[in-house]
Amino acid sequence: MKRFLAVWLCSLALMAGASAQTGGFQMDQAATAAAAWKVGQVTAKGAVDMGEDDPVPVYRKFLGVTTEGFFLVQDFYQQSDKKLTDPFQLELAQHVDSVELLGVVIVGPFVSWHPNGQMASRGAFRGGMEMMDGKWQWWHTNGKLSGEAMYRDGVEESVRYWDEQGNPVDE
Repeated sequence: MKRFLAVWLCSLALMAGASAQTGGFQMDQAATAAAAWKVGQVTAKGAVDMGEDDPVPVYRKFLGVTTEGFFLVQDFYQQSDKKLTDPFQLELAQHVDSVELLGVVIVGPFVSWHPNGQMASRGAFRGGMEMMDGKWQWWHTNGKLSGEAMYRDGVEESVRYWDEQGNPVDE
C-alpha cells in the first residue's frame, strides 16, 4: 500500500509539472511525438513591434500538440529569456515557425508580459487574432491598468482607458 501511494504521489507530481509547463492545456502525446518539432525546441526568432522605439528581439518554443489538435507555443524575450507570453494555441502548423502574430490564428486564452515581468495583456481569441472574445485587459509597464474592453465575436462593445497613474482617460 505504501509503495502504491508513493508511486501515485510521484505520478501526480509529474503530471502537475507537465501541466504547469503547458499552461494547463491537455496534450496529445502521440501527435506531439509525430510533430515536426521537439518539445522545447526553438522554432523561430525575430523581432516584434511592441510600441517601443525599436522592435524587440524574441523567440518561440514549441510545447506540443493539444488534444484539440492545436499547436502549443510560447514566446520569450531574447535578451533576458523571460517569457513574453504564457503558452498559447496556434491553429496552423505554419505559424509555429514565425514570431509574427498579425494574421495568425490563435485560439483560446492569451496572456503577454512586459520585459520587466509585469503583465501586459490578458484575454481570449476565438478563431484568430481578429476574433477577440470576452473581456480584454492591458497594463502599463508599471503594473497599472491601461485599458479594458469587452468583445463579442471580434466586435468591440465597450472600452475604457487609464493613464500611467491610474486616472481615467477620455477615448
